[in-house]
Amino acid sequence: MKQKVGARVLVCDVVHDCLIKGLSGLGYEVDYQPNITLSEVDECIANLFGIVINSRIFLPKERLEKASSLRFVARLGSGMEIVDVPYATSCDIACLSAPEGNAFSVAEQALAAMLSWMNNMTASDRLLRTGSWERERFRGRSCQDTQLGIIGYGHTGKALAKRAKALGVTVYAYDKYHQDFNDGFALKSDLSQLLQMAHVVSIHLPLTDETKYYVNDSFLSQLRPGTMLINTSRGSMIQLEDTLKALDEGHIDFVYCDVLPYEGDAFVQAFDDENFRRFVQHPRVSVSPHVAGWSFASHRKLSEVLLDKIQKLTQKNFNIF
Repeated sequence: MKQKVGARVLVCDVVHDCLIKGLSGLGYEVDYQPNITLSEVDECIANLFGIVINSRIFLPKERLEKASSLRFVARLGSGMEIVDVPYATSCDIACLSAPEGNAFSVAEQALAAMLSWMNNMTASDRLLRTGSWERERFRGRSCQDTQLGIIGYGHTGKALAKRAKALGVTVYAYDKYHQDFNDGFALKSDLSQLLQMAHVVSIHLPLTDETKYYVNDSFLSQLRPGTMLINTSRGSMIQLEDTLKALDEGHIDFVYCDVLPYEGDAFVQAFDDENFRRFVQHPRVSVSPHVAGWSFASHRKLSEVLLDKIQKLTQKNFNIF
């Protein structure tokens, strides 16, 4: 298929300048609207050749049906659950993502959370703020004495394993669909063994029907007592009520979540939900506003990765050169 001169690409989120300049250099007419609303997308989607999205813009079948000229969807990041990929593919719409662009930042956030827990930084900070001084209670755990279990060994899981291994952590990894464990950073494990052995369990899975509420009572009951749980994937992977029960009973020691089932404007509204409010405010839970992949370095890297993939797609399929 030959690309029309000035084919329009809508960019729906804040991106690095290199992506805008690169798309223009490929001959595309770039429409940069980082604050565009869904209703505004609906008004213009029929005239788009390409669209660059982040987590705000959903592309279900009903929206894609209006996109008669669309030839590619480019996702800043890795979560393709916001796009009806099977339908898009059936319409000859290429679906691109950029997990390589922020995997290192997500991995470093997970590692920072793990190190903070190992050294009791959150717990000791909270106690000292009350005017109490206790030292022996907060003796830390060394990396050499820590076993990390990684569930999902894609770009981010591998990046975390590499960094943790360098610090002397023993790393186990489980992935139902990927068998590439030859990088020397992690020991291949089955799920049951990993949950029983790990002091820290970090989730790095895509959100699918299979992984929704992945962390539930059955999962939690297999963890060794006193485990730390890290979730930087998607908030809906954790069943809040079951996790609160495990925290309250002392079966798990600490939970760090960079992702929550309610985010953005919905986060404030969700405080009416007792379980959600209690989870966020629990003394042994630490949360952040979906920023694990949100570093200065990843801001540029995400755009570079997407631009490279769009350029290759353009050269191969759209014959513009």
